[in-house]
Amino acid sequence: MATAKKKVWILDGGSLVIDRSQVLWHIDVGTPVRFPVYSVLIEHPDGLFMYDTGYDLDHVNRVLPFELPEQTPDQTIPAQLKAAGFDPEQLTADGGHTRH
Repeated sequence: MATAKKKVWILDGGSLVIDRSQVLWHIDVGTPVRFPVYSVLIEHPDGLFMYDTGYDLDHVNRVLPFELPEQTPDQTIPAQLKAAGFDPEQLTADGGHTRH
């Protein structure tokens, strides 16, 4: 019996600055830390799925500028999908959440 091909990609969506206490369960409150933002792309026999779509740079700069977002053009979702060999139109569904 042939096994259906499944693959998982971790996509780099840039980074944000958050309070370190958000990472360490309320330890070191008030200390900023740069935190990576990732999305997960899943190629499955039932389709192409993405979990956690990261953030929109323009939106975060406008609404949450204190998070100091950093994202190069190569770190956008369309660019990361292209690097994995896909186009956004090929996504079956977004199975996660958008941070901002």
